[in-house]
Amino acid sequence: MPPQKQMYQKDEVVLCFHHDILYDAKILDSRLESPEDKNSLYEYRVHYKGWKHTWDDWVSQDRLRKYTEENKELASTLRRQAEAAMRSRTKSGKKKQLI
Repeated sequence: MPPQKQMYQKDEVVLCFHHDILYDAKILDSRLESPEDKNSLYEYRVHYKGWKHTWDDWVSQDRLRKYTEENKELASTLRRQAEAAMRSRTKSGKKKQLI
């Protein structure tokens, strides 16, 4: 049985989860998680837009989403929820921001 089909291609713009938030990212490379396993899934090296290259990371495909209007709206919703949760936890009154 051949390996699973790649869901994302090199240079494709995607949304990628980093913790609980979706960020704009670009696929840099891909590889099989376990090349010796016929049922292995692909993992992808991503660069988060606006982040230093030191944050480039190999991620499993379950952390990625296609760059669609629906998923961009989901990303906005998750960011608003995270910012609201952060505000409610901030007791000192100092403003903290997400990456």
